[in-house]
Amino acid sequence: MLSIKSDWPILALALLFTAKAFFLAFWITPLWDIPDEIGHYAYAEDIASGRGLPLLGTANISAEINTNVTGVPTASSDNWIAQHPPIYYLIAAIPLKITTIFSDSQDLRFRSPRIVAALAGGLVLIVLYQTLLFLSVDRRTATAVAAAIGFVPMFSHLASGTNHDVPLFLFCALVAKYFSRYIVDRQISDAYLCAFWLAVAASTKMTALVLLAPIVAILVFEIDGNTRRIFIHAAGLILVTISLPSMWLARNIWYFGNPFTTAIDLSSTPNRSITSPSFFEFMRTYPAIEHFVVNFFGLFGWIGTGKGAVTWFQIGGLPLVAYSVIFCGFAMVIAVGASLNLMQKPMPALPEAGQAINYFWTFYDRLKPISRIAYSGSILIAAAAAAVIVLALTQPPSVSYIRAIGAMALMYAAVVSLFAIVSGRQPNPTRLFSYCALTAGFFAIVLVEQIYSVSNVLGTLRATHGRYMYPVIPFLVLALGMLTKRFRILGVVSIVTVLLMSHFEIETFIVQVVPFYE
Repeated sequence: MLSIKSDWPILALALLFTAKAFFLAFWITPLWDIPDEIGHYAYAEDIASGRGLPLLGTANISAEINTNVTGVPTASSDNWIAQHPPIYYLIAAIPLKITTIFSDSQDLRFRSPRIVAALAGGLVLIVLYQTLLFLSVDRRTATAVAAAIGFVPMFSHLASGTNHDVPLFLFCALVAKYFSRYIVDRQISDAYLCAFWLAVAASTKMTALVLLAPIVAILVFEIDGNTRRIFIHAAGLILVTISLPSMWLARNIWYFGNPFTTAIDLSSTPNRSITSPSFFEFMRTYPAIEHFVVNFFGLFGWIGTGKGAVTWFQIGGLPLVAYSVIFCGFAMVIAVGASLNLMQKPMPALPEAGQAINYFWTFYDRLKPISRIAYSGSILIAAAAAAVIVLALTQPPSVSYIRAIGAMALMYAAVVSLFAIVSGRQPNPTRLFSYCALTAGFFAIVLVEQIYSVSNVLGTLRATHGRYMYPVIPFLVLALGMLTKRFRILGVVSIVTVLLMSHFEIETFIVQVVPFYE
């Protein structure tokens, strides 16, 4: 439990963030200027009105909503957002229903579901802070590291709108919390709580389904004891994890014959994969990584300001430069941490049979010290060389290298962390760092593949919204927090950095965002 006396800074920052999000939601951010907000609202409205869960292909965005968007009478349209699972919309329907009971204001009704994201954003800071304290990060540093996400302009922007991305971030922060507790304290109850929140996240947005494979695999991989115990808990964890998302996937199979049906599958868009470029050709032609990183920090507007036409802009100027440098520095720190973990002397393998990971450590344990140094050095050199080659093969001309280098540094960290895990027993917190980096890397690879696939189908660069990385950002935040214990100077740097981020977020909104809305 947090104490007001000891933990008032993070509580104040969480309250401040929530107040900021409320202010933006009700007085600054125009209706429908959050990506896909009309679809998210229409989904929640269907539930609040008693129409049940909307079905993709038949779900509609009402004429009332569309008319409010365009300012002229406009007919209803298809709601593509019905492709998403319902957890967020069941929650968002509550403030919407309450508002319809007590107020006749259309504007208030349209804005009321924004309350959910605003509250979720404040809770994100608290959950991250609690987890960092559990990992023995000092309070001052934990406050700075946890609060940093609250000063990313895009996160604040999304927290002011009707969308499931910020609540998804919260659920994934809870996944990371109990995942950390399980790896460090070895309590199986924490593994089941991790599995539960993973089920909730996967039932909020299908993007989180990608987390199921690495997280469940690691949870099972870390079970100790005899074969019977491993089998029982492995089955239990898998059942808990798939309990909620399996119902949504079964619904899709029932109606569409495909558990992963999306709006693209039901559209008449021709598949252009026959003439699509190779992956490396695609990456050199389209600035996918560049857009992804920039959009993570700020992509403002949608169809509200444009009265039905998509009108938005990316963060720019000095704030973009500052956030890009911070991102690159953050990624390089994670990469250095992964490298040091691989090179550190391993602990002896556990003697008891049954823990699967012991079998992976046998080879490394038998190596002589000089051979271990050569082994680790060769992995680091190979991983660095691979990162440089991939960067050269994927970097479009006339695009900033600083953001691409940051992205490659994170992928380097993921690869090195994989070898660190299987190359010798590490202390539990060190192994947790490796798992965090590896999970983020796996998620990023799947996401890049989806950008490539979807863009080829649609014939244009798509799916480069940085918010798609929200499910794994909590893991990266915890990885940074753990490194602040090893390098105390990082704690000071974190505090200075979050102060700079607060300045540049204010500048972004005052100089760029508010004038755009006006």
